[in-house]
Amino acid sequence: MGMNASTSISISRIGKLYTPRARRNVWQWADENRFLAKGVSAKSEHGNARYQSSDAPHQRKVQEAPTDPEVQMTVMIGASQIFGKTEVINNIIGYHMDYKPTSTVVMYPTIETAEKFSKKKLRPLIEATPCLAEIASSRSRSSDNTILVKDFRGGSIFIVGSNSTSSLRGASGAVLIGDEIDDYEADIGGQGDPVDLLWKRGESYPNVVKVLASTPTVQGRSRIWDYWQSSDQQLWLMPCVNCGERIIFKWSMISKLPPQIPCALIEWPKGNTEAAQMVCQCCSKSFNDEQRRDMYFAGDWQATAPFKGIRGFHLNWLYCPWREHKGFKNRLHEMAEEWERAKKKGSNSIKVIINTGLCECFEMEYEKPPEWEALHRRLEPYETLLPEAVVYLTAFVDVQADRLELQVEGWGLEEENWSIETKKLFGNPHESGVWEALDAEITRRFEHPSGASLKLSCVLIDSGGQNDSKAFARPVYQFVRPRQSRYVFAAKGSSEIGAPLFLPKLQKNGVLLQMIGSDVCKSEVYTRLSIISPGPLYNHFPEGRGYDQEFFQQLTAERVSIEGRRRVWTKIRSRNEALDLKAGNIAAFEIRNPNLAAIAENLKRSAELVKRPAEVKPIDPIAVTRADAPKQMAPRRRRVGFVRW
Repeated sequence: MGMNASTSISISRIGKLYTPRARRNVWQWADENRFLAKGVSAKSEHGNARYQSSDAPHQRKVQEAPTDPEVQMTVMIGASQIFGKTEVINNIIGYHMDYKPTSTVVMYPTIETAEKFSKKKLRPLIEATPCLAEIASSRSRSSDNTILVKDFRGGSIFIVGSNSTSSLRGASGAVLIGDEIDDYEADIGGQGDPVDLLWKRGESYPNVVKVLASTPTVQGRSRIWDYWQSSDQQLWLMPCVNCGERIIFKWSMISKLPPQIPCALIEWPKGNTEAAQMVCQCCSKSFNDEQRRDMYFAGDWQATAPFKGIRGFHLNWLYCPWREHKGFKNRLHEMAEEWERAKKKGSNSIKVIINTGLCECFEMEYEKPPEWEALHRRLEPYETLLPEAVVYLTAFVDVQADRLELQVEGWGLEEENWSIETKKLFGNPHESGVWEALDAEITRRFEHPSGASLKLSCVLIDSGGQNDSKAFARPVYQFVRPRQSRYVFAAKGSSEIGAPLFLPKLQKNGVLLQMIGSDVCKSEVYTRLSIISPGPLYNHFPEGRGYDQEFFQQLTAERVSIEGRRRVWTKIRSRNEALDLKAGNIAAFEIRNPNLAAIAENLKRSAELVKRPAEVKPIDPIAVTRADAPKQMAPRRRRVGFVRW
């Protein structure tokens, strides 16, 4: 029986349906089918654009690992906006929607972040990629299709939160992806570790794909770092443009990346970030940013540990293939400048770079107490009571059963710090005599070398000692209540981890109690003490004036330890009053939020009047605050100090 033309065409179409698709891995599928949605990257700024793995060749092997029959799990640690982990995850999801249809479970730290991924990443992926849009369209109006459950022809995508056991119910799949796992709950609903519960969603699939991604957090608490340490630890090795040795990029030699691998480090002259360059540690020769980029494109992945079923990839921001942002000479200049700015802003900013840029753990070693002997050797003679650079004064008072301990601190530009004096005022805090002595101390005028005088701009008095008893706090409250207008406040340490640096609370008796975040303030003390060169945030100590060996032993009397997922400050010596005094002064400084530059200018103008003594008045820095400072008693976002890397 003969066939007409239409019958022949129909048979041809049917034949194509049964023709096996060409063998593809994830990145090959993405190169052929994937589109970047408008606005998700610079490449698609003006409209949908094809995904091309050649733009970031390090993503290729990463995308081969999930479907490799020898790989049990794929682990990704990469710099934010450089590694491209979200695009890799999107490609894995798209591949298992179109090329190899099956269900996928994606876990995020919370339901909120899961919804954000669904709306901002997954939906644009599907809508911008024609083959995925076609697959999903047939089920888009299904009553079961929600923000957190996406049905498509051949399976479903379940998007769950690590903080919700209910979101896991009914979710199962052959592809299991955990993103930002360092932010997961330690125990989800009393049922155990969220990652382990995620793996249970694929129990019935023999060829289950497991993928984990995150930026690391704190050493000893980072899930992703532990998983990567158990992997084959793949690093991106490149030939040096000078000697040809295959090397990796590191920020410094104390990096926790495998030390046996040759490396190049970033270096720049002090104060000149524009001159930043890379220096190969094999040949000691430097290369510029353009050569750095060329080396990246000539590199490939190499395992640095035995493969035991887990493939792990690590890529820090030094490998960035993208061009610099406006205002910078090149990417190395941009990175060096970002680091210098972070040092000035404090340890929280340093932590961001270490975690999200260098992709390594922020170690609690940075908050180990300094050696007290080294600090004691830093004693220096002050020619006058107040060094000339001091423009602002604070004080903190520690209340003991038989005495009050007072420490006065001086502050200069860029928060360079001079300890002025520490005194013990002996007497029973429940009797008036010791408080009269304290009042005389805190109302003193401090002669400045300019001829003007300074007074204490903020004084905090500890009211939380002696087991936090009301009887202990009562005399403190009685003393500060009539003096609060002079910025003399009661203070109490908060042991809560993550508590703000200070938080004012008005008591029923009219006392404004300043709640001090002990964890933050003590961390700040140690990070500032780690600075060894005079300048911003550096601490000076005077010879004499109470700064003896005992003081420095007390100043370094505590250390941070990790218990579970909590930070705990533990005494390593019997007395720690000096540490409390130093930490309290930092809180006193932050409460007033002074504009040191403006105060210094006021002091300079006052010094010009020294020839007319009758017109000279004590400098009151209280009146000078930053234009953008918060209202008088409102807490502001904490700042913390520089930590050396």
